[in-house]
Amino acid sequence: MPLGIALPDGLPLRDAVEICVEAERLGYSDVWSYEVAGHDAFTPLAAIAARTERLRLGTAVVPASTRPPALLAMTSAALQNLSGGRFCLGLGTSTTTIVNRWMGLPTRIGLDHMRRTIQAIRAIAAGDKVNGFRLEAGASPLPIYVGALGLRMVELAGEIADGLILTTVTPAHVRVMVDRFSRSGLDVVLTVPVVLDEPDAREVVRESLAAYGVIDVYNRHLVRQGFEEEARQLREAWARRAWKDAVQAVSDWMLESMAIIGDLGECRKQIARYQEAGVTTLLLAPVTRVTEAKARKARILDDLARLVSISGR
Repeated sequence: MPLGIALPDGLPLRDAVEICVEAERLGYSDVWSYEVAGHDAFTPLAAIAARTERLRLGTAVVPASTRPPALLAMTSAALQNLSGGRFCLGLGTSTTTIVNRWMGLPTRIGLDHMRRTIQAIRAIAAGDKVNGFRLEAGASPLPIYVGALGLRMVELAGEIADGLILTTVTPAHVRVMVDRFSRSGLDVVLTVPVVLDEPDAREVVRESLAAYGVIDVYNRHLVRQGFEEEARQLREAWARRAWKDAVQAVSDWMLESMAIIGDLGECRKQIARYQEAGVTTLLLAPVTRVTEAKARKARILDDLARLVSISGR
């Protein structure tokens, strides 16, 4: 199973790019970015594309509703050109908070919109004219991946996408989701936080899971995975705007089921569980409590250098 990395966070963007360039030298296969309210997902990948030769580059994920299909196709074509065909476009439905409130767009997000968006991007990338628009850069084959939480979106990925992107998921639930594919051979990409020999960093992951778990769509995602009590406590804590209570609602069981934690030997076992469940590309996201930029960069690079040995690269 290829081991890639998620674009590191908590760093100046130049430092994050430097880490990704070093990740290629270490033997990692992929770098995938994301966007919520910080940097956009595409700009860092353009910088990384210009300085690497082998890394596959992807977005995990960008919202399908905050840019029109023509613009997504144009941006993807530019990254395909810069990278020599190493780019994958990963799309997700996002949330109403991001699409409707933050971005001020009236779009109704959901399955149908995702389907139409992918169909339009595919046609544009193939050189077709869509709504009067034709890509002047010419045809540019583009792998499109779908980020999914629910099983209906997993089925859509199996129907029309080149791969599936998962997040905040246990190995057991990976198997449930993979089994819903309508066809075999899809690439299953998962980003997972890794706490390597830094026990205090567990709390960083706990806070991150709480931040996701108070959002309705992610809360339902937790329920489907058997974390009914944690999901209930997260909902109730957020209704009171009691952030500390929300963090404490993330049980050790939930934390340890959704993150890779321990020494190298334990990390190897947990990575193997994800591979056995059906993940084909695992993106590691080292987690640390170190915040000073130089020390944080050094810590992440050290973790990546140690973790890559698990893959035998």
